[in-house]
Amino acid sequence: MHKRGLLIICSVMLLVACDTMQSGDSTVLSGTVQRVWEDGFRLNTGIRAVNVDTWNVFGDNTRGQVRVGERVRVSGAMSGGEFDATSVSIVGGDSVAAPPSPPDDTGYPERRAP
Repeated sequence: MHKRGLLIICSVMLLVACDTMQSGDSTVLSGTVQRVWEDGFRLNTGIRAVNVDTWNVFGDNTRGQVRVGERVRVSGAMSGGEFDATSVSIVGGDSVAAPPSPPDDTGYPERRAP
C-alpha cells in the first residue's frame, strides 16, 4: 500500500513538472484559455485550471488581447492563489508580451487585430 501511494505521488509530480517549466524565479504555463475578463483569464493546462492575472501585461484590456479557445504560453509566478503573468504569447500566433504598448487616447494599450 505504501509503495502504491508513493508511486501515485511521483506520477502526479511528474505530470506537474511536464506541465510547467521553471527558469529561475519564473514559471511558464501553457494551455487553452477558458474564460477572459478585463485583467485576466482562466487557463486550462490539461492538468489543472489556473486564474491568470494579466494586469501587468495588458492593464484592463485583456479581452482585447486574448480570446477564449486560444492556446497560450504564460510566464510569471504564483502569488496569492493566482498566476501573476509577466508575459503572454499566443501559441502559433502573435507574441503579446509585457511591457504593454503605450496607451492610446482611451487609456488602454493598443488592441490586437481580430
